[in-house]
Order: sequence, then structure tokens, then C-alpha cells
Amino acid sequence: MAKITDELIQQTHDEQWAELVEKHKSKFRVPKDEYSYQSEYIRAMHVLQVWQKEGQSRNPLSFLGSYSVNPAIANEVVMRFLGKTVAQQATTQKAQKSETRRDKWGAFMEWAKSKDGKEFTTEQLVKQSGFSYQTTLNFVNETPEFIKVKRGLYRISIAKRPD
Repeated sequence: MAKITDELIQQTHDEQWAELVEKHKSKFRVPKDEYSYQSEYIRAMHVLQVWQKEGQSRNPLSFLGSYSVNPAIANEVVMRFLGKTVAQQATTQKAQKSETRRDKWGAFMEWAKSKDGKEFTTEQLVKQSGFSYQTTLNFVNETPEFIKVKRGLYRISIAKRPD
């Protein structure tokens, strides 16, 4: 992992501009998208420098994202200066996104559709939903697919809609 210093940032900036000038034969002929990319790259390095100074407590890609650094550039800078493993960890963390409440309720209702006509205790519904007792109780009392048979016992009744 390289320590990003002001000198390293300036050196990188100078090298990138030299390449652009050589490629386009004049600094005035460099296309806007290429010098914008180069400027964003340098800005990403400055943000990564701040991340290093603040103790590197957060994921570097999410830190760069909080400064609205282009994700492609952020990935490139992290790979170059922090190494492949940090970028891979960040990608893995994004892939392992936590399940949302909406996803959990959707899975619960899909399960309920497959159990049409059967009766379940509140405890069984709580276990199946993955939410707290009170949250599950509120949900089944507000959802028409769950019919209260008696205290603590519900029947699932999924209405068949004509096509």
C-alpha cells in the first residue's frame, strides 16, 4: 500500500499531462473528456490521501463515493495505490448487500401463497418472517391474506383472482 503524498500527486499529474501533450502534440489540443478524466483521477488521489490521514477506518471505495468520485476512476486509483485485495474486498461487500425489509416481506408473502388454507400460530409466523413478534403481529393483522381464527392462530387465505 503506497502512502499518497502531495509530491506523488504532483508527479502523477505532471506525468499524465506529459502523456496527453505528447499524444495530442499540444496542450491546447487535448480533448475535454481526456483532461476531465485526468483531473478527476488527481482529485481521487487527493480524496484517498484524506482517507489515509483519517485513519483508513472506512472502505476506501465507499469513502471515494462519498466525495462523488466516478466509480471507474475510484476503482482504478484504489487498485493502483492500495492493491488488488482492497478493491476485491469492496466489490465483494457490495455483492453481499444486506436483505431489505421489502425483500423479507416479499419472501414471507411468497411463502404464505404456498401455504394457502393452512393455519399457523403467531410464533410460527414470527419465525418464518424473520421479524420481531410485534412487527409480525402488526403485519398479519393488517394484511387481508391472514385471517385470525382465534387468539394466536391465523389461517392463510390467498384470494384467487379471475384472469
